[in-house]
Amino acid sequence: IRRIEVNAKQAIWSENGQLVAVVTEDSFYVLQYSPDIVANTPDSSPNYSEDGIESAFEVS
Repeated sequence: IRRIEVNAKQAIWSENGQLVAVVTEDSFYVLQYSPDIVANTPDSSPNYSEDGIESAFEVS
């Protein structure tokens, strides 16, 4: 869905699937997942690149 360039040690999803914590050696990032954006972005969209869909996740 989206490439995030960190050396993640773990990814922990919330029970409802809307949040994910990406854990590194010395920090963590909480991201909000946007499934509606992913479902409505065709492969040919300018928002879809080799790195994925840029707006698929937002930093919470």
